Amino acid sequence: MNLKLNSQILWRSLWICLGLGLNPVSAPVFAANKCTDSSGKVSFQDLPCASDETSKTIPEQNRRQQLKIPDGDWSLSFEAPVMTKIDEANDAGHYQYFASASTGLVMSVFVEPSEGKGTDKRSCGDYYWRLTAENPSIIGSTVDRIDGSDFIIVSYGIEVPDGESWMVQGNYNIYGYRDKRCIDIHISKLFPDDSEIDFAEFIRFASTLRFLSR
Repeated sequence: MNLKLNSQILWRSLWICLGLGLNPVSAPVFAANKCTDSSGKVSFQDLPCASDETSKTIPEQNRRQQLKIPDGDWSLSFEAPVMTKIDEANDAGHYQYFASASTGLVMSVFVEPSEGKGTDKRSCGDYYWRLTAENPSIIGSTVDRIDGSDFIIVSYGIEVPDGESWMVQGNYNIYGYRDKRCIDIHISKLFPDDSEIDFAEFIRFASTLRFLSR
């Protein structure tokens, strides 16, 4: 199996940007529509163009999004391609959320009481990673970890069978802690076996992930 996982430079960039509070990806958050009026003036906006304007839909790019966490006064804020909800559940403080983007990026969020798991981001992360690390499909040489200001991030690849061939799944597991609850965020995307894993969407998500108080 030929795996190209050249993430070291990108990973180091994420480490520097998290430490300095910078944004490592220079592309801005784009509006959904490009509108041109009769005089040729161009504007970019999320709302539909006026009826007397020509409209062009802009290809999906990273956008600022928020996920409100039930049973709390806070949200998770991040930039990513538009995530569409697949499923959501909340029961006695145990919250689960699943979403995906048209780019192939998949996200899952688990928020649950921290009792028996941890008392901060590090111990919560250690608890969840011990469970994840038991997966025999994880490619050990690809595992890397970084401590951010609010979150622990673990990057790794997984071999995934695809009929008679193989694919590689890039993964970020992001662990946090807030108000006596452990947070386990997983983002992933599949790539052909013979191609590089493009971590650009992962890095944008992780470097812009924030807690927002409501």
